[in-house]
Amino acid sequence: MNIWELYNEDEKLADLTQTDLDQPWFIGVLVPTPAFDEYRNLFERAQRFIETEEFDSEESEDTFVEIDNLKLRLVRMSDKGVFKDVMLCVSGDEVWWRI
Repeated sequence: MNIWELYNEDEKLADLTQTDLDQPWFIGVLVPTPAFDEYRNLFERAQRFIETEEFDSEESEDTFVEIDNLKLRLVRMSDKGVFKDVMLCVSGDEVWWRI
């Protein structure tokens, strides 16, 4: 079981505990820091668009652009590997990511 740390620039947002792998997706549990609260609504909004397959509205496009504009990075704690091109989906305390 790998532990990953999620950052926006230098601010730690969460720990991700990897529980499964479904290439190319990593699957796990999100353990947010208080800093994640600032972004939770953004990820929840994006998840609603994913679940309803609504990708062509102005609101959905704005949401995904806002996420893309974050300076997200993941650090895999086992080897301190750093990954900057991150795709992240959050639903409650479940998280899926691609690097």
